[in-house]
Amino acid sequence: MVSIGARSLSLVLLCVIVAVLLVQVILYQLVGADWFKKIYDSVSVRSNEPEGSKYSSVGYYKKAFHHPQTIDDLWILVSRDYIVRRLGYLDLRDVENVTIRLITMQDKRKAPPVALYINIHYNTMWKRPHCMPTQWDYGAIGGGYDNYENYLLKTDLLFQTQYESLSHITVSTNNDCSSESGVIPIQTIKPKEYDYNFGVCLHKGIGPDFKPKILLDYVKMHLAVGAEIITIYIQTGAEGVYDILLPYINKGTVEVLDWKLEPNITNGGSHHYGQTGVLAECLWRNTYRVKYLGMNDADEFFIPLKHKTISELMSDIDTPQVSKTPAATFGFPNFMMKGNETLPKVSKALQSGTCPQLRNEPIAIYYTRSRGCVLRGRAVQKVVFRPVAIYLPWVHCQIKFRSWEYIEEYKLPEDTGLSYHYRSHWKKYKSCSVPEYHTTVIEKYIKILTGCDI
Repeated sequence: MVSIGARSLSLVLLCVIVAVLLVQVILYQLVGADWFKKIYDSVSVRSNEPEGSKYSSVGYYKKAFHHPQTIDDLWILVSRDYIVRRLGYLDLRDVENVTIRLITMQDKRKAPPVALYINIHYNTMWKRPHCMPTQWDYGAIGGGYDNYENYLLKTDLLFQTQYESLSHITVSTNNDCSSESGVIPIQTIKPKEYDYNFGVCLHKGIGPDFKPKILLDYVKMHLAVGAEIITIYIQTGAEGVYDILLPYINKGTVEVLDWKLEPNITNGGSHHYGQTGVLAECLWRNTYRVKYLGMNDADEFFIPLKHKTISELMSDIDTPQVSKTPAATFGFPNFMMKGNETLPKVSKALQSGTCPQLRNEPIAIYYTRSRGCVLRGRAVQKVVFRPVAIYLPWVHCQIKFRSWEYIEEYKLPEDTGLSYHYRSHWKKYKSCSVPEYHTTVIEKYIKILTGCDI
């Protein structure tokens, strides 16, 4: 009798389980997966973001930070000392060493940043969020006048099951990821065809006192030497840059992104607006998007001496014949432009009035000097990076790269390509490595820049 009763009870339980499963299947068909997601979320750790947040939408990273954005769109505030950029990177360049990385900025006048934990959220109802500690991939990157320095964070190595179906992440200072932040979208870094061959990043944020016309000249010249995409970061008050570049933004050749590391979220100003963070973000943003990525200032220009464009130059030097192992960076010697001797063709056109485009506005700085000299050394060169090879860039070199696949640097011969630098003063610069000489290389771009055949 006991045996019969036990069997009956087991049969009843089995029937109940089957009935519950059938009800779930029917409900799934009638109301869809959203009902299950709501039930699942009710017992999961919730972020502070509302349901259906734009930040967790597929592909949001592609338009992340495009001007105009609010502070909430740009940063997660751990404290006024420590802020996290609102975009993470799932690094799949090496499937044996998969990590998630975050760009964070810390006030160097304060103690080192607190430990952060990443909570990985998934786009499937069957996987609960996974809380992980982070470590510094590289910390206290900076120095100089900037108060805020970049700390590049990364997780421990991830198993495939930990990053498959990843939707977004949040951060927390608690080791159980409680009281987590709002949603941080994820950009996946994985091998694919490049969107662009050569692009340029202005290597620091642009403040409200910057003259927009200078940025217009910067864009025109780099487009003339073959840049296909140019990225510029701006602070609050620098919206004039966006306005003057709008025709190029609409064409898709320029993107103006909001940086906005500024006193309304920080402990006061930072001289270059946290330059090391701008450098890091522009590199990670463009990994597998741009093959060769130059970074420089608004008075500097990558100039090929024997080729028409930088892409043509790179195709000749980035070959097994030149270097058996590909280079992570390409160092362009600094050519310091001096004096005020206008380019001969420009001077003639100004006198004759044959190019109205030169007379209707203040002429670009690269027309106003035709003498210069080479400054040698790593501390003054400018660099074209191969983003896929780099973890962290700096103004004149890389800080960390994939050394098992690439050599650190290829230095361009001085008769191949230079970084033309139109600095207004020579303070803190070395003396020239070679005597000054006359150069008119820029003249070959006048027609492209102005439309005038002079």
